[in-house]
Parts: sequence; structure tokens; C-alpha cells
Amino acid sequence: MIYGSAVALVVVLWNDMVRVGHAAIGPIYTAFFCTTMWFAWETVRHKLYPKPNAWMVAIAATCWYATEIAGEIYNLGLGNISEIMFRLLWVIYGANVVLWALSGYRWSKK
Repeated sequence: MIYGSAVALVVVLWNDMVRVGHAAIGPIYTAFFCTTMWFAWETVRHKLYPKPNAWMVAIAATCWYATEIAGEIYNLGLGNISEIMFRLLWVIYGANVVLWALSGYRWSKK
């Protein structure tokens, strides 16, 4: 599902990605952040971290995925949708950074 949604978005945006010179770096970077998101959700599934930490990592990685998609749409200069994505990506990015930071905290089991 993670890679499939990214491939679908790349296919839809491909002509514009080529237009702005992202034909090589776009798919490579997409594979990188998709893999990060997949690994993050595996920490939840396999209980590799304490539950609150694992969930924060997974949600942070998902926010990063959304940030990168929104950022690419902004970079493509697609008019109003790009402007909306620019504003949205800062909200998602803020959540991403806070969750990554909090995921390393040792939560009390009291």
C-alpha cells in the first residue's frame, strides 16, 4: 500500500516531474521515504519499541511521507493546488518533527 500509493502519485505527476527536472531524483527519493515509512510501521507490527514510541515513529514517518508528497506538488508549480500544499506541508512537517523527537523519550509505565 505504501509503495503502491507512491507509484500512483508518481505516475499521475510524472510529466510535471520531468518538466522540473525531478525524473531521476524523484523516484529514488520516493523509494527512500516509502521504505522509511514501511520500517516505521513494522516497529508497531512487530512491537520492536514500547507502544507509545512505536506509534510516534510510525505516525511521524507517515507525516514525513505526506510532507514529501505535498512538497513535491508545491515544487511542480501547479497553481492553486501547489499553494494549498505549501501551507499544508508546514503543519504536517511540524507534527513530523515533534513526533520524531518524542519517539525517543522513555515513557513511564506507571
